Amino acid sequence: MPLLLTGMWLSGCTAMLIGDGTSNTQTGGTTQTPDSAIASAVRSRLAAEPTVEATAIQVRSDRGRVTLSGEVASYVEKDRAGRLAGSVSNVASVDNRLVVISGGSR
Repeated sequence: MPLLLTGMWLSGCTAMLIGDGTSNTQTGGTTQTPDSAIASAVRSRLAAEPTVEATAIQVRSDRGRVTLSGEVASYVEKDRAGRLAGSVSNVASVDNRLVVISGGSR
């Protein structure tokens, strides 16, 4: 019987080491979305917004903390981009480092 229990315990350890084949990671019982997926979702949200020039904005995500960098034409555009990024699922915070270029030239 002890040998059987040891075998069951070891098979459980193997399953924990191998995982289930998904790219999500388990932390404290909650599923975290990979940063690449978060950054991609933010880029898509920005690209879908006609008042934001998304091609001039770089997006990085680190553990759900999104950083926006690049140049925009106005403070309204900067604010809108930050709000859009913050509205994306799994975004924990937004560090809006966008620079407003006077005169609207990029």
